[in-house]
Amino acid sequence: MSTSDEKTALDELRAKRVRTLIGVWKSLVQTGKFSDARLKLSVPLLNETVEYYLGDLDSLKRRYRIDKSRVQLHKIAGMMAGAILRFRPIIPIVDKITSEYELVANELFAIFHGIAICGEYNLHDGRLEIIDEEWFDPWLQDFLYLLHYRHYTSEALIFTFETLTWLRFPKNMAPVDE
Repeated sequence: MSTSDEKTALDELRAKRVRTLIGVWKSLVQTGKFSDARLKLSVPLLNETVEYYLGDLDSLKRRYRIDKSRVQLHKIAGMMAGAILRFRPIIPIVDKITSEYELVANELFAIFHGIAICGEYNLHDGRLEIIDEEWFDPWLQDFLYLLHYRHYTSEALIFTFETLTWLRFPKNMAPVDE
């Protein structure tokens, strides 16, 4: 692949990741999880998030000798979650946080984005059905606690999303173009 082709492929991947992040953000606003009158998705921080992910993806592919264009969805979800939590692209536009969801907005964003990736959801057309299942809320609360108060790595987040994918979306374990 020529340098020009590689740059084009990287630009397409960058745009795909940004579209997915914006789609999840819009879904969280539309479903009432977040209020865009109180929280904002920062474009500069969103771009930093995607650039960090692209570097992490390249490192992962080299470290584990993964084919240059193929990777599993749970790895994308885990690395993107790590990048979201590093750059925290959701920022408050108010002086006072009034809900727990506002306090952990970036953590929720990372989790729901990861689930959307693992489940290959098209969030602007539907909703995450698993959030209505009995196990989901306790799992979400535990995951939020981990992400907000404890220590983790992108690899640990990959494993969390891998477990979820095996249990809820086993057909989505095959590598995809990334």
